[in-house]
Parts: sequence; structure tokens; C-alpha cells
Amino acid sequence: MALPIRWLPKATRQLEANIAYIAEDSPRYAAIFTIREMQTIRAIPERPHTGHMVPNAGELGISRVCISRFSGKEKH
Repeated sequence: MALPIRWLPKATRQLEANIAYIAEDSPRYAAIFTIREMQTIRAIPERPHTGHMVPNAGELGISRVCISRFSGKEKH
């Protein structure tokens, strides 16, 4: 059974910021990045045990999934 995904506001802001940052240099790569990230996100409900348990929330069954290692701070 697929489980729903609940987005934290910080996660939404970070994803949007990453997409905007990439788009500054390449709208094409920003689109590719977005498609790949959304494909990964859509697959999460089918694999609910993927990711790392959030400290102090293990009994609630909350896990954190890193969908990308990209950080806007990595640009040189």
C-alpha cells in the first residue's frame, strides 16, 4: 500500500531554490533536474522504508529521504 508524502516547508523551499539556482545558468538542466527529482519523489510511496529514520521520531515511522546531493552552494 502506498503511503502519502508530507512535505516540510523547508524541503519545498530548498527544492524550489535548487531549481531556480540551476535555471540561472541553464533552464534546460533545471528542467532535467526537476524531472529527475519528481520521478524519484513519485517512487517514494511505493518504497516507504527508503531513507533514514528521523532522530526521536522512530516510533512515528517518519523517515527522511535525500533526493539529491545538489546544493546551490557547490557552484564555483
